[in-house]
Amino acid sequence: MGLEPGIDDYSKPDPECMKMMKEDGVSAGPLGYRALLDRGFSADHPPDDFRQALAKIIQETVAFWCEQFVDAGIPRRSSIPTSPHPRPSKVMNAPIWTAFNPYSRPGWTNLCGRGSRADLQTYL
Repeated sequence: MGLEPGIDDYSKPDPECMKMMKEDGVSAGPLGYRALLDRGFSADHPPDDFRQALAKIIQETVAFWCEQFVDAGIPRRSSIPTSPHPRPSKVMNAPIWTAFNPYSRPGWTNLCGRGSRADLQTYL
């Protein structure tokens, strides 16, 4: 459910990511402005905390998805939105608390091993 949802911030991408962005003609910078605009924020009325506002949007969006499945008859215990961990929340604007909502069980992706992609799900 919501496989590692986030709103990425490409202000300071790693060198490999920057290389690919340049090749594709993509400019570096944070994402999420449209989501904030849809919630009533603007350049004249910015959120008090940009990252916190984006994290709240992520949590609300995933909760909405989970609610749709619960309403369709899928048990709450079967919906597990997976939050990235320990990836820095400043990169994705998705702190651990975004995995919690009334319609699911939280879950986290843990990347084990040095440089490996061995995924281990940790559930409550």
